[in-house]
Amino acid sequence: MAESRKKSESILLKFQGNTVKLELFDSTLWDHPDAGAGLVRVRQGSITSGRWVQSAPGETGAIFFDREGLAGIVAAALLEHSSLFDVESGKPDLRKGQPVRVWPNPHSRKVSFGCSKTYALSDPIRCFDGQWRIMVGGKHGFVSCDLVQGLDKFGREVQP
Repeated sequence: MAESRKKSESILLKFQGNTVKLELFDSTLWDHPDAGAGLVRVRQGSITSGRWVQSAPGETGAIFFDREGLAGIVAAALLEHSSLFDVESGKPDLRKGQPVRVWPNPHSRKVSFGCSKTYALSDPIRCFDGQWRIMVGGKHGFVSCDLVQGLDKFGREVQP
């Protein structure tokens, strides 16, 4: 059955091949003890159908949401449908203890000639800027995985 109440706002999230629509309704349209000014009720679904959101992530039983609750619903939809936040996507095929070759950083002010062989001291870590970095031995410390070439136990390059 179609909703007869008038929606206040709509949020449309488009992903590759997927669309999520969030419709916001003023909570004062319901005769409910939890309804009040500054709260909304959210219906989530596709363009043609939807279901009422019963609770925000981490909450139970809430049917009306304030700004923080609405932000949690939008964030949960982004995490569920977007591949941008997939932590393991694009993870380099490197591992702790593996022999590696480290190439000089082209953006560094230090003058260095050639590459150096060392060992990976950690697994790849995705940093807050989205780049994969790895701790390597020697004087290098944490370096971008783009500058690291994995080697097998005989010192030959590992092909991805």
